[in-house]
Amino acid sequence: MKKLLFLLMIISFIVLGQEKDIENKVKKSAKEWINLIDNKEYEISWKTSDILIQNLVSIKKWENLMIGSRDPLGKNISRDIISIEYKNELQGVPDGEYCIIIYNSVFENKKNASETITIKKSEDEKWKVAGYYIK
Repeated sequence: MKKLLFLLMIISFIVLGQEKDIENKVKKSAKEWINLIDNKEYEISWKTSDILIQNLVSIKKWENLMIGSRDPLGKNISRDIISIEYKNELQGVPDGEYCIIIYNSVFENKKNASETITIKKSEDEKWKVAGYYIK
């Protein structure tokens, strides 16, 4: 019985460690990507996004969307994660490994904003942005 309990504890630590590793990778990927948006590097943000974004909009349309929706907000002042949720299914996209990160964000011209970034584990095993929404 003690051996079984010990084994269960070890498995729990391994699983928790793997989950924390995935969370760190997801947060790092999101931060690197959103920094591109903050620095108006829209072309690079499109090129480093998941194929879901690239198939949905052309690079030119992406740049126009970001210029129209993100530029008016001005410089990002702060951005804090308020939730992270893992999903295997999302409406309108193929099943896979997804992570939805919601930020409470403050911008020069908008003091109370919410940014949602959807990260997807791509075919190359990297976590890439598959969706971005500001409200």
